[in-house]
Amino acid sequence: MMGVHVGNSGSSKLYFIVDSVNKRETGALAYGVGGVTYFDFWGWVSANPEIDKIKKNEFQELLWGRPLPQDEDLWESLFFSRATPLSGIIDQELLENIGGDKAQTSKKDTKQSLAQQVMERGEISGKQ
Repeated sequence: MMGVHVGNSGSSKLYFIVDSVNKRETGALAYGVGGVTYFDFWGWVSANPEIDKIKKNEFQELLWGRPLPQDEDLWESLFFSRATPLSGIIDQELLENIGGDKAQTSKKDTKQSLAQQVMERGEISGKQ
């Protein structure tokens, strides 16, 4: 799967998946300790507001920004319904291969990664 790095959560990288074949797997979290978890991007983002959003390029700014009223339909078709393909508008240099072969990530690795993420979140919230 190909995605664009759009944010961070602790030592994990948040990706917006560009070529998702499963409508429920539009986001991915690549853990600093290894492994990747796939999920609904907007659902996960809504539940995790502490994300460090990256806005270094036009795609990231468009994703995280509020669309102008005249652009709302286009924004919705790009990022929610995915009716408009992203492949033609994304700079190919932004794309990263984040895997996609779920058999590669063992359940043990995923559990360890989730535990590491919980520990990191505890450290972050303890510092505030």
